[in-house]
Amino acid sequence: MIKDRVLIPRLEVLEEGVVRAHATGEEVELLEGPDNGLYARLGSVARAYGYKVVDDDDKTSEILRDGRVGLNKAFYEGPELLIKQMPPLRMAAVLAHELGHGFTQPVWNEDDLKESETVAEATAYLVCDRQGLDISPQAFTYIEGYNQGNFTDEMRKGTLVASGSIIQALAWHPAQD
Repeated sequence: MIKDRVLIPRLEVLEEGVVRAHATGEEVELLEGPDNGLYARLGSVARAYGYKVVDDDDKTSEILRDGRVGLNKAFYEGPELLIKQMPPLRMAAVLAHELGHGFTQPVWNEDDLKESETVAEATAYLVCDRQGLDISPQAFTYIEGYNQGNFTDEMRKGTLVASGSIIQALAWHPAQD
């Protein structure tokens, strides 16, 4: 089985209100294979939500140089989602994750960061699962890295709202033959 190293976060509080996430490598099954058109459909959903999706490595490589594979720039500069070029299934999972961030609160402290990342990745898992795509090896490991098994009621509610909204929006953006 092909393995890949996925970035697993470990959080460090530098001072009140300042949190840094360190990435550690952990082996997980590489997400490869077809995405059944999900990336393109999620791109349509993202545009309907007002985002611009940028997946050109010439444009994304500088900001994603630290090993990240996606970024929701709405938190920083505006409604833009940056996605690194990867196998189609991974790109779809990352885009679903970044869309999930659109339903989370701004990150002001460690608890906000844990909730935001947990909700975004759980949303990606549910969106992909609903489309018949299994991203559980990556998703479960990533979530565990952020919340150490503490999936709160707020996280559950946020995940249901985000994933339900995206899944419903996908119904309006059917796969192209």
